[in-house]
Amino acid sequence: MMPTMPPTPRPRGRTTTRPIPHWASVLRARRTALGLAQDELAARSAGLLSQGTVSNLEVGKVHLGDLALTRAAALARALDWTLTDLQTHTGLDLGVTPIAPLSRRTADVYPLQAALTPQRPGLPLTTEFIEDGAPTQLLIVRADTDELDGLSGASIRPGEHAYLDLHDTDPRPGYVYAIEHAGHAHLRRYQRTPLGDAWTAENRARHADLPAHHARVIGRVTRVTSRREPTAQE
Repeated sequence: MMPTMPPTPRPRGRTTTRPIPHWASVLRARRTALGLAQDELAARSAGLLSQGTVSNLEVGKVHLGDLALTRAAALARALDWTLTDLQTHTGLDLGVTPIAPLSRRTADVYPLQAALTPQRPGLPLTTEFIEDGAPTQLLIVRADTDELDGLSGASIRPGEHAYLDLHDTDPRPGYVYAIEHAGHAHLRRYQRTPLGDAWTAENRARHADLPAHHARVIGRVTRVTSRREPTAQE
């Protein structure tokens, strides 16, 4: 009988680990800086991202540039960034054109309720650089409301700054205005609906539409800047 030879051990090759891309590390670092778990970040995306997608993005298994723009925007908002911020910090070209730098002229920023008395707005919260050619009757207010907080390109998040043209008080469908209703200032979009003209909100889970004739127009929102200041709700 031939002697049984022990099996020849297989040579151990080196296991290769794919390096994590820089942009993926940036996403993970931002999430952890916000104190969020992956599932918590996914929950902030309004159902557009799963925990698995977040995990795959953070190791580069799913490329950020392959996400649809709506999903990339949802990720940016979940990270408390704008799309421009996401593009800048990750160094990827997401197809977003950055806004040109503003000139060095400054204007005061007031609480939203100051829009009720624009001639006597009270004490400013901060100042902001504004561009040349801005309307002469300009009032910049902080969005102290989540009425227009949504995922569309025209949404306004609490704490962002809205530029109001106080001369433009003739409402046109699709445009956003500061309005007065029941003694309070609101930011709403003017729309024509099957039930008549209305002031609509994006956050309809919390805010019902207002009939157009129930509100007074203060001015049209001509610009929104993403610099966020803490609101009374934060």
